[in-house]
Amino acid sequence: MIQSLNMAKNGPDHSILMGARNITIQLLSDSRAAVGNDRPVIDQTGLTGRYDFTLEWIPEPHQPNRTAAEVPPDTQGTSLFQAIQEQLGLKLDPSKATINTLVIDQIKLPSEN
Repeated sequence: MIQSLNMAKNGPDHSILMGARNITIQLLSDSRAAVGNDRPVIDQTGLTGRYDFTLEWIPEPHQPNRTAAEVPPDTQGTSLFQAIQEQLGLKLDPSKATINTLVIDQIKLPSEN
């Protein structure tokens, strides 16, 4: 099974277009870094199928890895969270949850052989 998740800037309004083919909702929630969300997304939908979709939104100026030159402050349009709700029918609700985190507290160079 081929699965893909691709993103591209889509025009002068700085919109972003995401296309997905044959992906699970879990893979979509795991891709939060790709879509500019700095908080973990936990899939609680219970959906186990595979989906094809497109999603288009205009990034907000304060999203990570965006500069003011990339997204002018007067840009109007659908935000990522609105697009997820309106175009995919999914809703992101902020909540508190326990998540696994990997912490690296020390790094040593390997010894020469």
